[in-house]
This record gives sequence, structure tokens and C-alpha cells, in this order.
Amino acid sequence: MIPQETLAPPRQGEKDDSARGSSAGDGLPPGGTASPGNQDIEAGQGLPNGKTSADAQELIANGSPGCNETAGDLGPSLVAISNIAGLPQEADGLSGRAEALRATRSSSLYGKQRWAQSTKVPSRVFKQAPPHDEHHETAASIILTPKQTYDHIVATGVAKTQITLAKQVTQGVMAGFYISFSFMLCMTVGGQIDHIQHDHPGIYNFILGAVGFPLGLTVIMVAGADLFTSSCMYMITAWLEGRVATYYVIKNWIVAWWSNLAGCLIMAQLVVWAQLFAGPKSAFPIYLAHKKTAATFGATLVKGIICNWLVNLAVWMANSARDVTGKAVGVYLPVSAFVTLGTEHVIANQFELSLAKMLGSGIPLRTIIGSNWVPATIGNIIGGAFFVGTLYAGTYGTLYERMWLRTTQLYIWIVPKRTRERIADMYDAVYDRLYGWIDWDAITAPPNSGMGTAAPGVEATAAPPAMVSQKTFTHAVSSALVDAPKLLVTAAVAAVRNPPMTPFERKRTNAGLGSDVV
Repeated sequence: MIPQETLAPPRQGEKDDSARGSSAGDGLPPGGTASPGNQDIEAGQGLPNGKTSADAQELIANGSPGCNETAGDLGPSLVAISNIAGLPQEADGLSGRAEALRATRSSSLYGKQRWAQSTKVPSRVFKQAPPHDEHHETAASIILTPKQTYDHIVATGVAKTQITLAKQVTQGVMAGFYISFSFMLCMTVGGQIDHIQHDHPGIYNFILGAVGFPLGLTVIMVAGADLFTSSCMYMITAWLEGRVATYYVIKNWIVAWWSNLAGCLIMAQLVVWAQLFAGPKSAFPIYLAHKKTAATFGATLVKGIICNWLVNLAVWMANSARDVTGKAVGVYLPVSAFVTLGTEHVIANQFELSLAKMLGSGIPLRTIIGSNWVPATIGNIIGGAFFVGTLYAGTYGTLYERMWLRTTQLYIWIVPKRTRERIADMYDAVYDRLYGWIDWDAITAPPNSGMGTAAPGVEATAAPPAMVSQKTFTHAVSSALVDAPKLLVTAAVAAVRNPPMTPFERKRTNAGLGSDVV
């Protein structure tokens, strides 16, 4: 039975069926006697004509073929329902009732509900569907736009300043582990096929870069860790946006570099203990270590720039992806490219050169540091901080606006007010000397307005150029010396104090805990 509250009340001018001594719309003859077909339906038994109650229910709910429900044409449905229920079509003037229903009831849902109660078959009441424009389906984005990715990277840089030193060191050591895993796999697969190294160097370098090395950065981007080379981009973007102080940028880089080194040293010692590169397999790590330390300082520095340029592009694309597959693909292409090209990644070199020294390469520590780690570190900072972080800060951030603002502030701080006024007067004098002959009023005036005509007998005279005397220059220098301590104190405070976090940055900090996961 359909609850009474779900049915609409009779419309104005429509007779109430209860006056006939039966339930509303039960489909009985005028005398109130129920037909055998109705008794079967009431008891939930099989229906005549080989039909069942389920068939009647489905037909009531969905309508019959040929029924124009949107136009209120219920006549074929009533006839079909009467055939299924075993009711005679002449009962209660079924044809006449169909015509009356078509005229008075425009809603097909209302007719279905009334006939569902009349046949006493339990049926489901379908609520009226909302209009089409109310269906707003929002699909989850699988990739962020470049501007959204930049905002996430800035927020990650801010989040890195909020974690404790112990957590940052732990994340840095884990990043050293993961990069060591990738270089270990790289040397195990590509490094042991040296028979094609000289005959087919292209295939050899491709295998060396494609297999193994993308593993480490993928794990860092999915599981989370603090890698020095990616922090070069994270921290510089947050700093350029004015979200972190200079102190935190330098602190993060120093802690991340030494924490990564600790992880690489631990992993190198574990590899030696496990004898993974014992015997003939140790030839490739030693050969690669001599090759890396034999390059000049400038060549290694430029290789470091190219390397971290590609690495931070991989980090950028991994941050833009919203699923693990997208992050893995975003990391794979640039990382495999920088390994194939033979560039220098300082964290990977920390593991490789340390392992080679433990295996007996004989390379002095000062050569390792001076010939590889120092130039590679400088190159990685330039590649990540400038070629990715700074350039994208100018593209999607506020770099150029801040540069103009800082330049103006510096000019106001350094140059005294009297000197600035004299410089402005000199600028006006030079401008009048160059463009004073142009009658701007006549050019910009509307036609026939009479503007731009000089009064007779009046000649425009240009102001003489202002000159900066020796006394003025001495006063400017003395003022700058007096204001210098105040400016230094202000700069020192700004260098160690972060501005308040925005709600977006606060949410990002609580969710990401300063790791590379976004």
C-alpha cells in the first residue's frame, strides 16, 4: 500500500472516490463488490492471463509500451493494467475513466500512484526528478593546472619550515636511502653490460638511465622524504613569494644535504656488507667514480645545472599528478633523461663515490669533495632554484611585481628625500628639454575646443636643469651612514622571521607535514 501522505489530494472539481463506499481509486464496480482478479492481487497471488504481481508492479512503475506519459496519455496503460489484473474493461466505465483521467490529471506520476493503490500491489514511489540544470556532476581532476601546481609547490616550501629538526633529518636520511636504492639498481642492470658500452654507447646509456634510477624519486614523491635537489626548487619559490625567510631556506638546504649524505653513507656500508658488488661487479662503480672525478670543475658544475633542471621538472610534473601512475610517469621521463645524458646529481654521487671508495677505488676524499660534490652542489642549486623555481615564479607567481617593489623600497631607503626630489626635478627638466616642444594639449584636446592655443605674447620657458652640488652629495652620504644601522637591523629581523601562514598553507602543512607529497 502507498501511504496516504504520498498521494496528492483530489483536485478542485474532482469527485472523491471514497463516496462510493470503497477505498480511493480501488477500481471496484459501483456496487463495491470486488472481482476475483482483485482478490488475487490483494492476496499477492498469481494473476490471470499468465501474469504475476511482479509484472503488474513493473508495468505500474514503468508504464506500458505506447503510453505517452509526458503528455498525460494514460489510456493504454489503464487498459494494459486491467488486462494483467484480470479486470473487465467495461467495469466502472474504464474507457470513460481513462478519458477523465487524461483531462484532469496531467502528471503521470500521480496516475501511477493512484493505480498502484487501486490494485493494492506494493510498488515503489519514485520522487519527481530535479530539473536537468540541477544535476551538477563534478569529476575529480587527475592533473593540476600549472598555476595550481606552482601554488602547491610554494605551500610545500612553507610546510618544510614548520616541521621539527628531528623530522627533517629523518626525512633527509630516508631520501638518501631511496636515491641509493635507485643508483644501486641502475649499476646492477646497466652497469653490468659493459660489452656493449663501446660498441653501442647509445643503447648502453639508455638502459643505464631507463632502468633503476627513476625508482628513487618516485618513492620520494609517493611516500614522502626530504631530498636536497628538490628542496632547491621548493624553498626558492616560497622565498620569492615572500612566504619564508632567508634563514629557513639556508637551514633547509644545509640540513637536507647532510641528512642525504648520512643516508647514502649508511646504504653504501650496507651494500659492502651484503657483497652486492663484490668481485667482478665492483669494476663498474670504481670505473664510474674515476670518470666523475676526472672532469673539470666547470664541466661538473654545468652538468649539475642540467641534471637538477630535469630533476625538478620531474618533481613539478609529479606534483601536478593526482594519482600514483601519473606521478610515476611524470618522474620517469626527465629522470631517465638526465641519467642517459650523463649529468651530475650530487646526492646520487654521494652514494656512488662513497661506495667506490669503500670498494677500493683509491680516490682521496679531498678529490671527491673538491672535484665532484662541491661543483655538483652548486650546479644543482642553480638548476633547481633558478632554471625551474625562479623562472616559474616569474611565469605563475609574483616575482616581477616583487622585484619592482623591492627596487623602489631600496631606492627610498638608500637615497635621502632631498636628493630624490632633486633627481625628480632633473628628470622633469630633461623630459621638458626633449619633449617640451610637443603641444600635448593640442594633440589630446577634442576637435574645435580651442584648447592648445597659446596666448599672444606668452612664450613657454623650460625650467633650468637642477644640478647636484658637492654639499648635497655630502649630506646624502651622511644620511645614508646614519640610517645604515636601522636598515641592517630591519633586514636581519626580516631574514629570520616568516610571515603568518595563509589558510591554504596551513591546510597544506597539516596534510603534508613538509614532505614532497602533495
